[in-house]
Amino acid sequence: MRVALLARVSSEEQVDGYSIDAQRRAFETLVKARGWTTYKEYIEEGKSARTENINKRPVFKEAIADALDRKYDILVIHKIDRFSRKLRITLEYFDKLGKAGGWLRLHR
Repeated sequence: MRVALLARVSSEEQVDGYSIDAQRRAFETLVKARGWTTYKEYIEEGKSARTENINKRPVFKEAIADALDRKYDILVIHKIDRFSRKLRITLEYFDKLGKAGGWLRLHR
């Protein structure tokens, strides 16, 4: 399996296990334990996920485009709010990924 990480922090979330480094460590542990291959890490530092305009989140947009192009098989996120804080966006993009034959894995 080719897997990608989508890690995000906004400026106020650099502590309490949300740091980029913490998300990367958890991802690396999961990948190693499952015997997967890392395709890419999509890192959004200082970005809010409250927007409904994904053009304001170019890294998120790239991660989704790459998934739809089947460049990787699994997108790993630390928590659901690392993906999006807007329910409509979350459901819309889960649906797009599902229709493309991909799936999303949440890692805690």
